[in-house]
Parts: sequence; structure tokens; C-alpha cells
Amino acid sequence: MVVLVIVWFLFSFKWQHSSALIIVKKLGINDSVAKFQDAEALFGPSIRLDSPIIGRVYAADPLEGCVHQIPLPPNASHFALPFICLTKRGNCTFGEKVRAAELGGYVASIIFNDQADDIFPMASQSCRPPVVF
Repeated sequence: MVVLVIVWFLFSFKWQHSSALIIVKKLGINDSVAKFQDAEALFGPSIRLDSPIIGRVYAADPLEGCVHQIPLPPNASHFALPFICLTKRGNCTFGEKVRAAELGGYVASIIFNDQADDIFPMASQSCRPPVVF
């Protein structure tokens, strides 16, 4: 089942090129719902402190994102905020997941690790959208 997570995501960096703090907020509420420590990918553009990425998170279907293109939700045009693709680690390369999200129209990608609590900077060939793990 495809899950739409309606949150406000703000990526801000504590250390240049190595770590990110994802702050999850519900739209219209100023308090944080959750915070996650992440590592920025070694490919794609850097996420700058003065230019955070804000958007709605949408879980890929299939969740691994190992397809040619991950489509945006059917009602994506009704939302003012862009979409950030959430995919699960495994079954294909990080680059393949990010390219599939990029072809689908996502502005950034989050790849989560369900195999361990470890985070590390991902490596792949260059791409346009920012990526965190």
C-alpha cells in the first residue's frame, strides 16, 4: 500500500558534507514531531543551511524504489509543496533509486536503512536531486 506522509521536512546541516538533521513537522504546527540524524550522500548537490529543502514526503511504491520511474501521488498537482521520495535500502543501487525518483518529479530523496541503525554517506554516480540516508 502506498502511504502519503504529510509532513514538513527541513534539512539543515550541522557539519558540512557529512551529516544532516531532518526535522519533521506537521503542516500548520510549529512544534517538531520527530528528528532524525542522517548522512548526506557523496553524490548529488549539497543541502545548504541557508537553503533548506521543504516538502511533502511520499513513500515509493514499491518501497525499495527499484523501478525505472517512481510516480508522484495521483493528486500531486493539488499541493503547493514539492514532493520528497522515501525509499528503503536494498535490491538496487542508491543511484538507481535516486534516478527513479528524479524521473518521477521528486525534488529530493531519503533512503532509510531498515537493516541497521548505522548511517553513512552513500556513494554513486552524480545526480541532480539532493539525497540523505
